[in-house]
Amino acid sequence: MADHVIKSDEYGRYEIPVSAGATVSFQVEKPAATDRTLVDVFLLTGNAPLYIGLNRPAVVKDSHCRMIPRPGRMRFESTTPPTVLNVTSAADCTVAVARPM
Repeated sequence: MADHVIKSDEYGRYEIPVSAGATVSFQVEKPAATDRTLVDVFLLTGNAPLYIGLNRPAVVKDSHCRMIPRPGRMRFESTTPPTVLNVTSAADCTVAVARPM
């Protein structure tokens, strides 16, 4: 079970703390009117990059993860529900996960 669920009628989860070395997961439900899920991940604060695993574990410096330098944003697209984003960092940080406007 994900730590945070963004339901199909919700926009996102904001200002979520991530402790150094911990993993926080976000499940993003697909809107009923589309065939894909679009979601942005924002690194709001922190002194290290954020690592994201799309439907897979997130590990610091893992070459199979996406990396967001600080501060930064990255967009993800998935056509296979459920979309689960796992995030981690080597330092304490704050993140937000939201649907694009």
